[in-house]
Amino acid sequence: MNGKVLISFLGTNNYIDTYYQLEDGKRSSLVKYIQEALIELICRDWNVTDMIYIFCTDGENGSYKKNWEGSGNLKERLTNREIRPKIECKTIPEGFTKEEVWKIFDIVTDIIEPGDEIYLDITHSFRSIPLFSTTLFDYLKVMKGTELKHIYYGAFEKLGPAYMVKDMPHEKRIAPIIDMAEIVELQKTIMAAHDYEGFGKLSFNLPYEISGNDNGKISDALNTLREELDNLDFYINTCQLKRIQNGLYMQKIKVSFNNAMKSKDINNAEKSMLKKIYSTLTERFSSESSNQNIEAAIKWVSEKNMYQQAFTLAQEYIIGLVCDKLHDYYTICEYSGHKKGKIRFREFTASMLRITQQDIDNHNLKGELENKDIEIIKTISEYQWMKELKIPYDNISQYRNTLNHAKTINGSPSQTPQETIRKVFDENFEQALSIIKNTEQC
Repeated sequence: MNGKVLISFLGTNNYIDTYYQLEDGKRSSLVKYIQEALIELICRDWNVTDMIYIFCTDGENGSYKKNWEGSGNLKERLTNREIRPKIECKTIPEGFTKEEVWKIFDIVTDIIEPGDEIYLDITHSFRSIPLFSTTLFDYLKVMKGTELKHIYYGAFEKLGPAYMVKDMPHEKRIAPIIDMAEIVELQKTIMAAHDYEGFGKLSFNLPYEISGNDNGKISDALNTLREELDNLDFYINTCQLKRIQNGLYMQKIKVSFNNAMKSKDINNAEKSMLKKIYSTLTERFSSESSNQNIEAAIKWVSEKNMYQQAFTLAQEYIIGLVCDKLHDYYTICEYSGHKKGKIRFREFTASMLRITQQDIDNHNLKGELENKDIEIIKTISEYQWMKELKIPYDNISQYRNTLNHAKTINGSPSQTPQETIRKVFDENFEQALSIIKNTEQC
């Protein structure tokens, strides 16, 4: 359907004629029911494909009998209006038990179509519905791609007790309609915090549109901060080693952060979230091009159980470090004169890390080793640090291949597959780094 949907709950009280007014000053005609006001104010430009659902409780004392059916009640009032969207009444239980709450959950879920924009009225919601509705619509956002646009509450009680309001002149009966959309934004931030803590996701839905609430400098800073968090998230997820290393994203994040935090377009929860992310990044990453950034990214993805990225980045990083150790062989092996010399030297280094002593003894040389002087290959393979490094490097390489080729990882009687893979990564990566960093340049 992918349309607009108003969801409203009809109560059981004897309601009094009132004007309702939105926060922007738009006011309804004199109405008995908040639903009349919302339809008049919110749904006037909706299409025939959009929907309005009025939920009523069933039973003798339910709102269906008290306020939906019958002369002068809501059904008749809406029938007498020219309304383009289709209106449907849905009966639901009162929600006294968990079973009834889950039934309400199922009824609401079933009527919502993928991609719907939802407008929720909680003015006369009963019992736990206001509490569980935000969770329900978060569920629908994930499962059906819906968006909860607004949460409305008609604050009739601001006028005073009903018996006093009855004696008020009509022109004094103006009840505000409060748009509780900030709850929606808070839920988005909660989900972003969950993704950050649970899965290491650094980017989240900061505003893309410039509202005019901020000056140009602050808006530019907010855009830069959002873009660079998105970039870093992308670099880490796609294992872009060089871009992670160069630190340019951190330069921009640091420059933009303070001004972005002055923005009126982000709420306090979002600012708190940004402070935590900023603190994490500045503690771990450098603004300069540095191996510190690569190690910080590898540690981050490992902590967040992103093992495909962890093993991939670790293997490529180790190859790079060994290239640095074998730098003199770049010239000795005559790579310096080649157009793709650096790429080929990296392949040469990776081959040196993979080759076995048996293949060297049998002169079984392949790839970049095939036409190289066997004595050079023997010399490099005889370095003690190279011999020691091959064990953790081989373990990391095997797990990288297992993950990237969708093979099965088994645990053991004492460990789950997750515990096994974490132990393999932590032990072998730390061992590899220790061997390389405690070795002099060749």
